[in-house]
Amino acid sequence: MTSSTNQMDTTTLYFGGDIITLNEQQPSAEALAVKNGRILAVGDMVHVREVAGDIGKEVNLEGRTLVPGFIDSHSHVSMVATKLECANLSRDPMGPVNNIDDLIQQLNTFKDTVDPTSGDWIIGMGYDPSHMEERRHPTRYELDKVSTDYPVMAVHFSGHIRSVNSKLLEMAGISADTLDQEGGHIQRMEGSNEPSGVLEELAGVEIQALMPKQSLREKIAGLKKACSLYYARGYTTIQDGAIIDQESYEAFLTAADEGLLKGDVVGYPFYPFAPELMDHYHPGIQYHHHFRIGGAKLVLDGGLPGYTAFLRDPYFKPLPGMAADYRAYPFFEDQNQINGWVDTFYQNDWPYLVHALGDAAIDQFLEAVATAQKKYPDKKPRPVLVHAIIMQEDQLDSSKDLGVVISFFSAHNYIFGDFHVSDTVGPERGSRINPAASALRRGIIFTIHHDAPITPVDQIFLIWTAVNRIGESGQVHGPEQQISPLEALKASTINAAYQYFEEDIKGSLEIGKLADMVILSQNPLTVDPMAIRDIAVMETIKEGNTIFRL
Repeated sequence: MTSSTNQMDTTTLYFGGDIITLNEQQPSAEALAVKNGRILAVGDMVHVREVAGDIGKEVNLEGRTLVPGFIDSHSHVSMVATKLECANLSRDPMGPVNNIDDLIQQLNTFKDTVDPTSGDWIIGMGYDPSHMEERRHPTRYELDKVSTDYPVMAVHFSGHIRSVNSKLLEMAGISADTLDQEGGHIQRMEGSNEPSGVLEELAGVEIQALMPKQSLREKIAGLKKACSLYYARGYTTIQDGAIIDQESYEAFLTAADEGLLKGDVVGYPFYPFAPELMDHYHPGIQYHHHFRIGGAKLVLDGGLPGYTAFLRDPYFKPLPGMAADYRAYPFFEDQNQINGWVDTFYQNDWPYLVHALGDAAIDQFLEAVATAQKKYPDKKPRPVLVHAIIMQEDQLDSSKDLGVVISFFSAHNYIFGDFHVSDTVGPERGSRINPAASALRRGIIFTIHHDAPITPVDQIFLIWTAVNRIGESGQVHGPEQQISPLEALKASTINAAYQYFEEDIKGSLEIGKLADMVILSQNPLTVDPMAIRDIAVMETIKEGNTIFRL
């Protein structure tokens, strides 16, 4: 990555390639001028030169394409930072783990880089049982091969399931006598109550509390490294979708104070900590050196590949040990608890994101929103439904009526599309995961996200998945839900700006808006749709300054 010197006082002219503005009144332009971090002029070359006056720098795009900067509609930049410091347990092509032996090898290699005697844990992130040869989670006894003296933990790619060794179960006080709690499940060894080491959802809360704490400087160094990854993928606005405590908030704030954030970062406190951290939320768009609190985050269910997304109808092929009518479980069995949280958000004028993958969890979300909007008819918080992978037509109708913004997890179309069709939800439901075209027909504003570190930080890939809806096998799943490259680009820019209440300053290339831009190697609107994935980010520009150049 290279950072330019400050260009704020210099008028810069961009020309010589396609300029996609995403301004419906002026969809394209021949030239664009930037000054003082904002767009000064857009249009034909003669007009832009006339308005720009004294031009200090000219940038010839040389046939490349200029688009608005990508806006990350949902991910976890602090978790990306954490994953970069752990053993990589992801599968091919994101990592080397395709079976449990690979996983053990990666953890053993990582063990040599840490010092367990000083309290370090042996941690890996990103394993995916659905694509491993054994088609299951590693057990405590397999992780004991790494160590029986020190804590060992393998984190499922979704972040919703942990597999831990016997030492860590002992430290957490989890035994055959430990009962499941609401919103979680302890998997057991076949034929007994003995924990297998696999902890679903809130069953892993005790483990989270025991984890060694990073120092403030370690957190800040990790954030800087993770943000650089986003800049290299064309993002000018980044999200942390679950700030879990005061220490995490302080890391963002200190990084901002020290000028380490080159792009904008928007943080959403996780619901248990929201009442405390939301004291730092200010209505309107007020960044503090590129950081701000954007609202609160609530979670209602788990993940679909891990069989913890809460569904209306049973899973298509339940895993061994699951009942034929298994639908997973909600985080909150009492709807009144969900209503209470959403009421708190409305009462305090807090924007909010709600994680719900399964249609039964989406029912819970929509009921809470409808209840709150009846009570507070004049408030318009733009509630954001995050993931919405299994979403039905009646739920889309309700979302339209309630003004819900939907952020679809379109990476699933490629990475897990085949698995959802064959295993989790079957051909009928699996072919219409992330029903973006249905949302578009209703005029619902939607975005698309990668949920990193769950899937790679890569908006170009998301655009490709939303447009083509092709699985790893080459099979197209749900062609009727494909959207155009233009709509996918809008979902990555102007729609995401709307989600953040920032559509007046970001998301399109218009006079007066921030000069947040990306130079791409090719035009995603004119290349073959299957070739979109091969487009490279050449340069990322935040408020007129280059924050990444290939």
